[in-house]
Amino acid sequence: VPGERVLVLFAGCGPEALALAARTDCASVVAVDACAVAINCLNRGLETLRRARGADIAAKVRVLHADALDFLRADERVRSPSSSEPPLVYDRIVAARPKNARDGDAASLDDVDGAGSTAVLDDDDDAAAFGGPSGVEFLRALVPRLAKGACCHWSDFAADWEVPECRRTRALIAKVCAEAGRECVILHSGRAGPSVARRAYRVTVDFRVSGGAPRNAPGGAD
Repeated sequence: VPGERVLVLFAGCGPEALALAARTDCASVVAVDACAVAINCLNRGLETLRRARGADIAAKVRVLHADALDFLRADERVRSPSSSEPPLVYDRIVAARPKNARDGDAASLDDVDGAGSTAVLDDDDDAAAFGGPSGVEFLRALVPRLAKGACCHWSDFAADWEVPECRRTRALIAKVCAEAGRECVILHSGRAGPSVARRAYRVTVDFRVSGGAPRNAPGGAD
């Protein structure tokens, strides 16, 4: 969508961030990663983009060396509750988070009766199993950063029999959005690459939220 403010978490060497800047009409791309080596690689890629496509395209990208969760929580603290300015929000967030210990493993599958069952998340212990402990933390910090009508491309991990429905991940997203007073619509879910462990895959679930600050609100991601 023209004019979008995009946030790419866990940006790595920047293939998504640089492609978004070069191939779309987005207004800006904020690329965040905690790895100094990846940030150096991303900056080299950005310089290559500058030479190939010009300064205006490259200027859309802002590279930040930061922990993704710390960045989201710092964004949250920028505006005080009494501020008349809108919160820092983004029109699209790409969150290809890394795998953690409980993501999609046998322990996290104990809460599901079997293939095709529907997950119900009743408390934080259940939520921690669905998406791993850090997955819940990231979602809770991420959802408030989504503008009204914004899209998120969320990465999770699932057993082979859960794909492509990814019902556990859908349930987690719905739970966290509801906690934040946001409604969500799942747009797509499916496998996103080769196996990451025995019978376990990275999956992507794309969803859109309603409520929250308007798209492209002044004082947003720029």
